[in-house]
Parts: sequence; structure tokens; C-alpha cells
Amino acid sequence: MSTNASTNMNITHLVLSGGGMRGVIFVGALRYLYLNNMHKNIKHIAGCSIGSLIGIMFALKLTIYEMEEVLYNCMKDNELCFLSIKKYIRLITELGLFDTEAMIKHLKIIIKRKYPDRCKDTKDTKDTEEPNDCEDISETITFAQLSKIFGVNMYISCTNINTCENEIFSIEKTPDACVYKACCASMSIPLLFKPINIGDYHYYDGGLTNNFPIKIFADVPRENIIGMLLYKDNDNQNAEHIPIKTINFIYIVKQLMTILNMLRVKEVLLKQIQDSKYTNYYRPQNLVLKSGMNIIFARKGMRLHITKKEIDEMVYVGFETMTEYIDELTAKYTADANARIDAISL
Repeated sequence: MSTNASTNMNITHLVLSGGGMRGVIFVGALRYLYLNNMHKNIKHIAGCSIGSLIGIMFALKLTIYEMEEVLYNCMKDNELCFLSIKKYIRLITELGLFDTEAMIKHLKIIIKRKYPDRCKDTKDTKDTEEPNDCEDISETITFAQLSKIFGVNMYISCTNINTCENEIFSIEKTPDACVYKACCASMSIPLLFKPINIGDYHYYDGGLTNNFPIKIFADVPRENIIGMLLYKDNDNQNAEHIPIKTINFIYIVKQLMTILNMLRVKEVLLKQIQDSKYTNYYRPQNLVLKSGMNIIFARKGMRLHITKKEIDEMVYVGFETMTEYIDELTAKYTADANARIDAISL
């Protein structure tokens, strides 16, 4: 582990890509930053899909253990992870099989416990003359409130399905929008999750149009940014190609979601990387899971499947690979600085 990384690097901006269930790796990467006190100056976070959820938990000052608790509880939630055959009709009636708001529910439980004085139903108002002077951040928190209370500016990438364009929810553009709602929209993969209504529009997964919103920070010095993305070389070759004699509607939906994920990586994520002036990314190659969305079909229905062991392994991988990344980055910056000194002295 680096001993001087925390003193030599001043990280002020964080960018987290989408990546489905693999985004758990970010929690392990953040653990390294926490342990080395490299997280304290981060005041600006841009995220897409699962990256927006991890970013919000960071912005709300959750500990790594609290983040893991949210993930464990999501894993065990049948409302979020299991759908009976009878409910497949949701694809027609609700335009999606699952609801991302079920995921945010578990975050809100932790927030209610962590900040009781900021939550109306847990706040003791007997000894105060102004019981309504405090925002209930367990139910809703706007981008402006997040900045005011926690000192972090959040940027969330979503896809406006009405205009077919990317939108970044932020304190500058949407100060009064609910952060939780924007996060739900950013994670709503078409068909798998229902679209999220915000104002006059409906939104889907930001990964369809901007899976790695690093260009927001184009004017920020590279030394002050950590860009974390989940893309593995030849990732699409890991897909399982299993012959199947008969297909059905849900199987087609699953395959379409697989194709969408491949396209958002190849056409969207890679384009963001190529168009950015930033070149030093945290990009772990061991992503643990073969796919960002592990969907299992059975006679009784379908399940979004991830185990506690897989979560723990991804957190470990995130920590180990971030350790290696920071060591390499520190060495590079040191070499660059020495080269500049040598050039001046000539």
C-alpha cells in the first residue's frame, strides 16, 4: 500500500461509469481512498447508472460498511430481484419488469438511521419551535440541498426517452430535482426496469447515451480527477453462447438487454473515453462477474442473481486494483515532476 499517495495527490473530482452489478467494485476502490484519507477533498461527483448510486452513497457520507449493507439488503430483496411469471405482464402494463426505486428504498433506510435529525418521522420535535426547518433527506433530497448539507455537487447521467438525448441532472441545471429520482432514472435499463417520470419527461439508463460523464470536468486538471470505469478488454467474448431449441418472449427480452449492454459499452463508453483528454483511468480487468446483469430464468419466474460471496469478492478486487492504480499513478506523476525539474535545470 502506498504510504505517500494521500499526501501527494489531491483528488477533488470523481467520475463513476455504469456497469450493472459489477459496480460493486467501486465500493472496494472507495475503501482504499477512505483508508488513505484521499476522499476528504472530493466535492464533485459524476455518475451513471450504478455509478450514480455509489456516488450518492459517497456524497451522503456513508461508511464502506453502510454501503455494503445497502448492497446486501438489495441482494436479499425479492421485490427487487425476483419476478414471478404472473408478473411478466408488467412489461406491457408498466413498460418494465422491475422498479429501481426498490433499490433506493434500502438506501433510505440507512439514511433514516444515520441522520435521524434530518428525517421527519424520526425527528423529535417536542423541544423545537420550528419542527419543519429540516429537510427530510430520507425521502427526498434535491441537488441544491445535497450541496448545501453535505458540500458535494452531484452530476447524474440519464437518457431522456422523449427527446432521445442525454441529460445531466446537477445543481446547475436541475437544482430542485430529487437526487434519488435521478439516480433511479440513471439505473433504469430499458425493458428490465420501468422508465422514471421526472417533470414532463420519462427517463431511462444514462448508459444509453453517456455511460461515463467525464467530459463534465473537461477543465479540471488531470491530477485532481479519478475516473473509474468498468470495461474489460474483449469483454463481449465472455458472453455465454448456449444453444436453445425453443425461445419465448422473455428470452428475447433478455437477449435484447444483452445486446443493449454491448452497444452501450462499445458505442457509448468507448466514445466517451476517446473524446476525453483524460487518459489515466482506473479500469480493473478482473470484474468477477461474466456480465453486468446476471439474469436467471426458472419455472416460477426470473431472478436478478448475485451472491454475498460475489459482492465481497468484488469489494476485495476493487480495493486491490485501486491500490495498484494509485501506486502506478503516483510513480507516473513523480516521474513527470522529476522530468520537468531536469528540463528546467538544463
